[in-house]
Amino acid sequence: MKRLQAQLSLIISVLQASFISLVPYYILYSFILLSIELAKSFIDFGPSFNIQDLNNLSSLINGILPVLINISISYHLVNLYYTSINKLLTIVLSLLVYLSVDLLLNVKDINSYVFPNSFIMAIIIPIFISFTISKIMIIFEKYENDLKSSLSNNISSAIVYILPFIITFFISISFFYFLGISINLDSGIEIFTKSSEEALLFLRILISNLLWFFGIHGINFFDAIVNIDILDNFAYANLTYKELFNLFVIFGGSGAGLSLVIAIFFASKDKHISFVGKASLPFVFFNINEILIFGIPIFMNFSLLIPFVLVPVINCILSLFFYLTMI
Repeated sequence: MKRLQAQLSLIISVLQASFISLVPYYILYSFILLSIELAKSFIDFGPSFNIQDLNNLSSLINGILPVLINISISYHLVNLYYTSINKLLTIVLSLLVYLSVDLLLNVKDINSYVFPNSFIMAIIIPIFISFTISKIMIIFEKYENDLKSSLSNNISSAIVYILPFIITFFISISFFYFLGISINLDSGIEIFTKSSEEALLFLRILISNLLWFFGIHGINFFDAIVNIDILDNFAYANLTYKELFNLFVIFGGSGAGLSLVIAIFFASKDKHISFVGKASLPFVFFNINEILIFGIPIFMNFSLLIPFVLVPVINCILSLFFYLTMI
């Protein structure tokens, strides 16, 4: 039991390090989104450069996130835990498996393939790959020692990894491919029917913020597996449930980031947290709070779990209450 707890703690530490190391990426992406919103209001676009070009740039930066997560987790796993295995080959193998599984499961036309979009696979596959190849390398340990005694380290390392690389690749591809087939979520699970919008809204709030806490893009993940069409229905006059969610529930981004920034300005004495709060201020006005999530970090910070998940729920309750009292 203690060993399992230690391994779980180590995986959490690796995930924390992996996502925190991507903070510069999140800041860049946030800055691009902010720039696009400002450009829409103040720049007169011409035929050679238009708003679609900026949107394409945003899609590119956002689309590469799962790949970066995969690479970052692979790197930190082999750097902090599986230190005896080849770092570069493990990262390459993890990325190859991730892209291959996504291609086999989701792509019908290779010419239309752009980026993978499974955050779950991006996180799980590096862990599986690192564990599997480390165990296989134990079998080849004597062979590796024999090679090193007769060849240079670089050549012996390249040769000894050939079979483990191939074996791990096919084991991983088979496992995750059949796992993906058995969990077919393409059409989305229809949890609630019409007239249950409030229930689905609350579920979306809870699960999406909880997933964000663990480093998974909560809204994207939830919307990918759950059919949320009924949230296009109107909650108030001229206001759908989706718009209610964006405007009154998660103002400042997931976890109601604007509330946290205000609290930081009034109460924080920590220099690092104060700096992150100031840096994130322009972005939270546009519901962009990755800087807060991975900069403080809120990610895997269990002391902030309850407010991060419950504040949006309270916002939703208050919004619905004021609406009901006003009609």
